[in-house]
Amino acid sequence: EPDSTISWYFNDAPVNVTDTTKYTIVDLPLTSSSHGSVIRINNVGSCDAGTYTCNATNVISSDTSSGVLTVNVAPNISRPLEGEEFNITEGTEGSITCTATGYPVPTVVWQNSDGSSLSSNMRLVSGDPVVTSTGVGNVSSVSVELMLIGAVRGDSGMYTC
Repeated sequence: EPDSTISWYFNDAPVNVTDTTKYTIVDLPLTSSSHGSVIRINNVGSCDAGTYTCNATNVISSDTSSGVLTVNVAPNISRPLEGEEFNITEGTEGSITCTATGYPVPTVVWQNSDGSSLSSNMRLVSGDPVVTSTGVGNVSSVSVELMLIGAVRGDSGMYTC
């Protein structure tokens, strides 16, 4: 049986196998006439999410096998609001936006300072989530706007995202 050469690809681009701080490639003897290969990804981060492909080639033919790596990323509020004060004049409108990143897409909820859900009235509205890709692996960004329409003094207080 002819010798085969095994190559690794990440999202269709060759893996830099010389970067031993990021990748470790291990050849595995399977039988006396065949071998396999394992790729180890060190310090996995969101940018490592994607499709990994193993390509085996010899003088007769080639074959590939692919797998998708999904990297879960803890939610992170991208612009913390702690310490910020928002002033709205009575009778006017205003809004505050909370943006979080992560994978799977984080759920963003606005709450009163006591942790209770916002009462559903027509003046204080939590908008629909707007989800966008961050362009880094599978991480998404989600923004939810808290809108106050016709502010009254009783709306003053702490709101938590």
